[in-house]
Amino acid sequence: MAHFLRIGFFTFLLCLSFLFTSFNDLFDIIENDCSSHFLKGEGERDLIPMNQFEILHSHVNYAAAAYCRNDQLKNWTCGSRCVGEVIIEKFFHDNLKGACGYIAYNKKSKSIIIAFRGSQDLANWAYNLEFALLDYEFPGVEGALVHRGIYEVYDRVKSSILWNIQWMMMREENSCRGYDIIVTGHSL
Repeated sequence: MAHFLRIGFFTFLLCLSFLFTSFNDLFDIIENDCSSHFLKGEGERDLIPMNQFEILHSHVNYAAAAYCRNDQLKNWTCGSRCVGEVIIEKFFHDNLKGACGYIAYNKKSKSIIIAFRGSQDLANWAYNLEFALLDYEFPGVEGALVHRGIYEVYDRVKSSILWNIQWMMMREENSCRGYDIIVTGHSL
């Protein structure tokens, strides 16, 4: 049973763009201007096929939704960020290091979504500044490195996230067995 980890290209762009604009402005840009900036290149040839663009755009929305209030997320009602038929399974939060986000699933796209909220306080930013790279053992990848601060924050919630994903795949009712796994978010 193969499960695929999708880390969206737009999540990467989102992280870079945060350095230059406020978060809400960035999502306005993504909502309103993305197609003109990313779909066509010189000579109007396609840079990203439309179906791939729609997938990446959904990943950006999942990341943006992590900033919504839990009551809005639970019902998937926080405006343009909450698109598609997503069912929230679990919220996670670590008081010590500030990891925060949600685990959800989408039956239509057959995907499990793990979305991390970005930095919102000084403690989060302090971990962002721990940017030394650590060696990381990852099957099939030599020389993998991870950002120390972000890894330490993730490590605090990892067991809870993995347990919930296993439960979602093993349960009888609403099983997510065979679903792809999408991990998205914005920094910490």
